[in-house]
Order: sequence, then structure tokens, then C-alpha cells
Amino acid sequence: MRNPLCLGVLAMLVGATIASGSQLVAFAAVAGAVTAHAWIVTIEEPLLTEQLGAAYVAYLQRVPRWIPRLRAVPDDV
Repeated sequence: MRNPLCLGVLAMLVGATIASGSQLVAFAAVAGAVTAHAWIVTIEEPLLTEQLGAAYVAYLQRVPRWIPRLRAVPDDV
């Protein structure tokens, strides 16, 4: 998974929403998820693709953005 820190923060916001029952915290969780996704897709990934080239493009194809794999991927993939 390419963005474990972002996913961890969003998971904490979801937990805080459940624990507090607050609509404001729920709104913050949704706003955070949308903002993080938009930033990563429109700014971070294109910038890193420009800076790192083909190696980063291969990494993007090999590693999922948000959903972690539950099994190992062979090194030759």
C-alpha cells in the first residue's frame, strides 16, 4: 500500500467518529479522505512520476494506493 500514513490518520478519524458519535468529526473524516485522495492523485503522484521516472511508474503499477495486499508479491513482478 502506497499511503499507509494517510490511511492510518483516516482510520483514526473514523474511530473518533464512532467513539464520539459526532457529525462534525464524521464530516472531518470524509473531508480528510477526499482531500488526501485529491492531493495524492493530482499533485503528489504526477510530481513523483516527473522526478523519478520509469521506476516510479513501475512502483505505481505494482503497489496499490489505498487497499493493502494481504499476501506477498514476488520480487520479479
